[in-house]
Amino acid sequence: MLKSPVGVQRQLSDAVSIIGKSDFPEKWPGLISEMVEKFGTGDFHVINGVLRTAHSLFKRYRYEFKSQKLWEEIKHVLENIAKPLTDLFVATIDLTSKHANNPQALKVIYGSLVLICKVFYSLNLQDLPEFFEDNMSVWMPNLLNLLQVKVPCLETDDEGVMEQLRTEVCECAALYALRYEEEFAPYAPAFVNAVWQVLLTTGADPKYDALVSNALNFLSKVAEKNNYKSLFEDPA
Repeated sequence: MLKSPVGVQRQLSDAVSIIGKSDFPEKWPGLISEMVEKFGTGDFHVINGVLRTAHSLFKRYRYEFKSQKLWEEIKHVLENIAKPLTDLFVATIDLTSKHANNPQALKVIYGSLVLICKVFYSLNLQDLPEFFEDNMSVWMPNLLNLLQVKVPCLETDDEGVMEQLRTEVCECAALYALRYEEEFAPYAPAFVNAVWQVLLTTGADPKYDALVSNALNFLSKVAEKNNYKSLFEDPA
């Protein structure tokens, strides 16, 4: 599965998520550990297959109602994947510098970061996990940098990996601004400035539609909060 073409990987990942909804984690207790082991392969085609499966498996956390069963499942997942996902996030960002002159590698690497952000969002939606709260100093500055980084060799006429990445970062930032206001407060000013710059420098092409939508959503969530209102009173 993990070495299948991307289209096949997506279909198989969706199948895993359907099976997992009824069988995971009770009948599949070792699944997350087996997935995490693949992070150490260094093969990003394999790693991206794992991340697609994780995204398919965890995305239902975005809309399911809170329950004891769901809480226990998410707790099990976090205990097994929160730290490995964070380590993978940092290592993958480091690889963007090492492969700065290799467009083909960069496309795969930044594609991994898109998937990591999707998984991160799903794992944070029900509640703020203690591990991610303790590691906001790792996640937030790096997410901010991904929002600002320019990679000319990956610019395309349609929605490319960089637009997808900025879109996901804006979604993660909006979640934290809305749900975890106090914890996000130290990072809010920098994100507001960065998202505003994204909007100022983004054209009207259809490829930017999702990015602009998520950027505006982030700013609206921040503007709703009393703690952040001063950020919009700065004449600069």
